[in-house]
Amino acid sequence: MPEIHISIALAKKIGLSLDEARSDRYSVVGGEVNVFRLGQVYVSLDLEDFSKESKEATAEAVCVVGEYEVIMNDALAEELGIEILAPRRGLWRISGERIVRESFEPEFWRE
Repeated sequence: MPEIHISIALAKKIGLSLDEARSDRYSVVGGEVNVFRLGQVYVSLDLEDFSKESKEATAEAVCVVGEYEVIMNDALAEELGIEILAPRRGLWRISGERIVRESFEPEFWRE
């Protein structure tokens, strides 16, 4: 199932309520964490150069209190056609494209 981790601040900004969230436990490296399942969200890539029509997907939004990064799981990355080239440097491309793109973190994700 496609999932995307978002911060509490971003969840509030896009209108998701923690009051209606379901709590769950996820196994992670080193133990378990409490996760809030916030509901379904619509996800698309904002391609500045419009070199190819962006794919769109629906994903389950999840949140871990104290975490702020936006992270998609492998199922969502595949649905969006993302091919990871160099994870440490943040290099990726859209499947079938030659253009290599660089990851960035918009400021509003941390607000």
